[in-house]
Amino acid sequence: MGKATSAEAALLLRHSHVELSSQAPDRSSWPSGGGEMGARIRGYDWNATPLGPIEDWPQSLKTAVGIMLTTRHPVFILWGPELICLYNDAYAASLGPEKHPFTLGTPAPIAWPEAYPIVEPELKQVMAGGEATWQEDYLVPIHRYGRMEEVYWTYSYGPIHNASAPNGVGGVLALIKETTHSVMAQRRSEERLRLAVAAGQLGEWELDLETDTSVRAIRHDQIFGYDQPLDEWGFEAFISHVLPEDRQQVEEKFRAAAATGSAWHLECRIQRANDGTIRWIEARGQPQRAADGRITKIYGIVGDITERKQVEEHQQILINELNHRVKNTLATVHSIATQTLRSTETAGEARGAIEGRLLALSRAHDVLTRENWEGASLKEVVAEAIAPYSHVHDNRLHAAGPDVHLVPRMALALAMALQELATNAVKYGALSNATGEVRIEWTLMRESYEPRLRLMWVERGGPPVEPPTRQGFGTRLLERSLASELNGNVSIEFLPTGLVCTVDAPLPSDQIVSW
Repeated sequence: MGKATSAEAALLLRHSHVELSSQAPDRSSWPSGGGEMGARIRGYDWNATPLGPIEDWPQSLKTAVGIMLTTRHPVFILWGPELICLYNDAYAASLGPEKHPFTLGTPAPIAWPEAYPIVEPELKQVMAGGEATWQEDYLVPIHRYGRMEEVYWTYSYGPIHNASAPNGVGGVLALIKETTHSVMAQRRSEERLRLAVAAGQLGEWELDLETDTSVRAIRHDQIFGYDQPLDEWGFEAFISHVLPEDRQQVEEKFRAAAATGSAWHLECRIQRANDGTIRWIEARGQPQRAADGRITKIYGIVGDITERKQVEEHQQILINELNHRVKNTLATVHSIATQTLRSTETAGEARGAIEGRLLALSRAHDVLTRENWEGASLKEVVAEAIAPYSHVHDNRLHAAGPDVHLVPRMALALAMALQELATNAVKYGALSNATGEVRIEWTLMRESYEPRLRLMWVERGGPPVEPPTRQGFGTRLLERSLASELNGNVSIEFLPTGLVCTVDAPLPSDQIVSW
């Protein structure tokens, strides 16, 4: 902006001393109405401006002012070569105390020295007889409320015709609306989306349906296994990565979205380009219509959800395993109760036996629960089984062997077996006197490349042992049920020196933790 002319300086001086308010006496009966700004226009000393008395204004200006004052949309008028400002109440609300009512009757370069250089080319275009202009969410900063503010506007500048004016244009009619709030809200929304995309490792994409070309974020191509962004990528390239068994549902959803304009969401498996691995992806898309209503583009996001799918699959396995275990546990409890009642003579003896066996089952479940029912350590299973019979000052139970991770089925079976052996040792065997000892040892062996677990329960120092006259539930549990559960062999020997139980069972190689 250059220096103000003498006329402009006079206007500035006048505005600094004269208070223009709706309380000023009317100097004209026109325009009627128009709220605060109607009153201000009627009471303004227009003789001191290039516009002159209201009664001498050209009819086109009067018509424009009348329309301006009767609408609730923000409107202002710039008239004549000096671009003298007039505006309505709706526009006054956006000016702030520094510019309202100062702007009324003031040339635009003086009223908006900070903004005028930005809009000057458009105003000159309109005043020169050119076409109307249009800007949407356009940044035009202004000084208000004591500071320079970043303000966004959507506006149109159009000509007000006047036959006596150069180029036939007497002034500019501006339909304007401040959109700062919506722009900032959109900016915050986009920023939150960018943060969400970054946090979720999502890849943004936009596909042009007419050319089958796309614009994509780097992360998009990385998900599909490309270390460097691709030059070309369309729907055919995308579908070539989808596994054949998932391809039909992907194509159906895509075609439906392209035909109806509806948003779509799908999960499918792809094969990555760089390493051939199979990954799960989640894709969301939203069609975009052109001005004529045709769907020309689809934009959306894609993310790698393989880990989530693995967790879901694992959860389902756990649920299935839990259902199976609950059924087996109920069957075990039923068998314990039935067999114990058959093999005991008194209610007290039966209650004690049932309680002991159920506690053993409970302890085994505790071990498995801590391991999320993925199995249990053999060392921990043994420790839990003998814990009720071990005393700090009575070192009579000894356990040794490599660490082995047992599947739930084997862990429960061995826990029950150890409980039976310990109960028998307390009642009749090595733990029924003050000198007996029990040694539990296990080793791992390989036979024909098949790992096998060999566990021995050996009692020494107890009372003399004689083979029982009848086979009780404990013996049957060990020799039959345990062997069946372990898919192996179980033998019990009643030697004079003490009871010896030997377990020999195959062991999956992935259960061995240390050798």
